[in-house]
Amino acid sequence: MNSFRDVAKPCETPDLHYLLMSLLWNDPHEGFGMQPSKRGGSTLSFGKDVTFNFLNRHNFSLLIRSHEYHADGYFFSHDMAC
Repeated sequence: MNSFRDVAKPCETPDLHYLLMSLLWNDPHEGFGMQPSKRGGSTLSFGKDVTFNFLNRHNFSLLIRSHEYHADGYFFSHDMAC
């Protein structure tokens, strides 16, 4: 698989299901690398380096996350890339 765009839907494979869940529910943190999320469970937190590696690999300029409430309606992290 070259891209998450190649994942067949619905996703029945456990490894690919984990990938899709990670894309939906993992959160940014202000450090680098991956670490356990403060929310617990199987969620992780990703640093600025992970964001930029993802954007570069898929030729994207912005990562939009939309599962979290912010009073102003939006919030930028990782130098306004996420």
